Amino acid sequence: MNINSSTILNLFSSKLQNIVKEKLDTISNNGKVDIDVLLKDKDIQKILNSLFSDISNQLKSKNKVENILSNNKDIFNIKSINNDLNNLSKVLNNDTKFETQNSIIKEFLTNIKDTSSDGLKNNFINSGIFLESKIASNSEFKNDIKTVLLQLQETLDTKQTIEPQKEMKVLVDKLIQQIEFYQLYSYTSNSSIIYFPFLWNSLDSGELKFKQDDKNSFSCIVDLSLKNYGEIRSLIQLNNSNISINIAVENSELKYKIQKSLSNFRSSIYEFGLIITELNVFDLLTEDKKTEQEKTYDDNSYGLNFGIDIKA
Repeated sequence: MNINSSTILNLFSSKLQNIVKEKLDTISNNGKVDIDVLLKDKDIQKILNSLFSDISNQLKSKNKVENILSNNKDIFNIKSINNDLNNLSKVLNNDTKFETQNSIIKEFLTNIKDTSSDGLKNNFINSGIFLESKIASNSEFKNDIKTVLLQLQETLDTKQTIEPQKEMKVLVDKLIQQIEFYQLYSYTSNSSIIYFPFLWNSLDSGELKFKQDDKNSFSCIVDLSLKNYGEIRSLIQLNNSNISINIAVENSELKYKIQKSLSNFRSSIYEFGLIITELNVFDLLTEDKKTEQEKTYDDNSYGLNFGIDIKA
């Protein structure tokens, strides 16, 4: 994948842009940079880490960085974290020195069908996204996925790697980068954004965004890409005991199945003592099908692409 050099330069503060430009000039072709070449360059990776520093030193606004991350997700190759973890576990099977780390990864990669509610909760907590906050609060973090990856990275960086350790190192570096993408994305958006931390055979990719809107109000966006049904996006809003749910579905067959199940879904929600104020299922509009009016509405509705007929 190629990306414009100017897009990359926009990531950095003015004091770093000259340094970055000199590096980009050596690997660019007609103003384009091959992202695979870019990510293999250690100097560029170090400069990418300056994003956190730029924000903390108020050299770049959080909103600007959030927009860059949101609009360039493909660059960070974040769609296959669970597959990458699974492949890493297979490689680790060949090296008994990493048995402890591999056991944690295997436990983490439980199939969603075999996972309890407590298991799902633990996987979210140990997904790596919250490692630094755990350390700051002296919480337990030895089973955290990012901790495991950092341990592997440190070991592989301090020794002469051989096959299959070279493959292991590539996977470890890539996974750390993917998790740090979500950490930075969460930080800049003042929310918790996380990939789905378990195996789900029907899922191509997925992420959740949790946000506390005010003292008693919370929202959650669930964004899924399913292998057989395409895109499905949900906006769930909770205010005290009132809950609002809007679901946008790309595939008409899946939309029909969801609509048929709404009665049971309502009953399940009521069992939790929640009052449903809104429960809607819509067609998911792709960018090429949306009118200008719908695109404008979409910009103000959490980016769920519902269209303009969503109820207030």
